[in-house]
Amino acid sequence: MKLAKPNRLDVQTARVIKHEPRVDVFVVDGVCVKEYRVPWHLRWREFCRRSRARREYDNIDAMHRCGLPTIEALEWIEARRLGFTTSSTLHTRYLESTETMRQRLANPGGDDPRLARSVGIALRQIHEAGFVCNSASPRNWLLRKGDFASTERPVLCDLPFVHRRSRSVVGTREAMVDLYAAALGESRRRETTSDWRRHFLAGYCADDEERMESLRTIGEGWTRRRFRFERDFGIAKAHLRRLFSWMFRRT
Repeated sequence: MKLAKPNRLDVQTARVIKHEPRVDVFVVDGVCVKEYRVPWHLRWREFCRRSRARREYDNIDAMHRCGLPTIEALEWIEARRLGFTTSSTLHTRYLESTETMRQRLANPGGDDPRLARSVGIALRQIHEAGFVCNSASPRNWLLRKGDFASTERPVLCDLPFVHRRSRSVVGTREAMVDLYAAALGESRRRETTSDWRRHFLAGYCADDEERMESLRTIGEGWTRRRFRFERDFGIAKAHLRRLFSWMFRRT
C-alpha cells in the first residue's frame, strides 16, 4: 500500500475553502487538504474498498505522470475500522491565484473562445490517453486569474471517479459523458454561448466540422437523466473490471 507520511500541517493557520458535513477543504503552506468523512450509515459502501482520498490520489497521480492537465497529488491518509473507512485525507499542491472555469464564465467577457478551445484540446488529450473523468464540469477546471493567455492550459481537480481503458476512448459513450459535463449539457448551454461551445468542439475535434456537428447533435439530444445513467454505468463497469482483474490475479 502506498502511503506517505503526512506533513505536519498547522490547522490553526489554515484558510478554509469549503466546509460541508462530509468534507472540509482548506489550504496550509501551499498544500490543499481535503478531509472526507464517511457517516456511519454509509460506511457499508466503503467496505474493503479504497477510500475516496486514495482513489482520488491514484487517479490524479496516474494522469499527472502521463503529462495530462491535472493538479499534483502529494499523499493520502485514511482511517479504517473493521475494514470500513471512517475518514480519509488527500493532500495536493495548491495553485495560487486561480479560479474555476465556472467562475470565469460568470464574469463579463469570461466566455473567451480561446479558453473554450483550450479546454477542448485538454479534454481530447485526456481521452486519447484512455482516461474518462466523469467529473469534467466547469467547477473542476482551474484557471489563472486575469486575462486568458493562448498558451494557458486549464487543469482538472476533484477526480475521484476516473477510470482508464487500455486504448483511446475518443468516440465512445464514456467520452460523451465528459463532453456533456464540460460543455454540451443543458446547464452548460445556459452558461455559455453557441459560439463558445463551437470553439470547444473545434479544439476537441481538431477542427473536423463533420465530427463537431455529430458531437453537438448527440450532446444536445442527451438529457440529464441519460447523462447520469451513462456516468454511473461507466463507473460500475470500471469497478467490475478492477474486481475481475484482481480475482484473476489471485487465482
